[in-house]
Amino acid sequence: MMFLTVYPLPTWSLVSLILAISGVLLWIFTMVRSSMGKRSQLRTVAHSQNNTTEGEEGTVKSRKLCSILIGLMAVVGILVFIIFNDMRWQVVMVMVNRWTILNVIIYAIAVVATVLRRKPLKEKKKA
Repeated sequence: MMFLTVYPLPTWSLVSLILAISGVLLWIFTMVRSSMGKRSQLRTVAHSQNNTTEGEEGTVKSRKLCSILIGLMAVVGILVFIIFNDMRWQVVMVMVNRWTILNVIIYAIAVVATVLRRKPLKEKKKA
């Protein structure tokens, strides 16, 4: 295997494949965790009154936006891998090719959106 080599033949990158798959797994994990949180939130709302403030509504909207961004980045990561990495029968596999940096950027955006989506410690203590 070659590492960071400009190869004259079509190549596909193993790191790009791993990043694309891990982006989808991150999205699935986020959606499962979100649905579990909604179930527990519905149970607590059923037992108490729902007193939401404007600040809480803003955090709900930003969390929903981050969820959409994570899903979008997962789909874009798979599309970028399929479009720019040629995986035919006799194509050379390399660790990193010139399109891997694009997959790294897409995955980094998804990770940042996941971190921003998490509840702060103050909200966890209140819930």
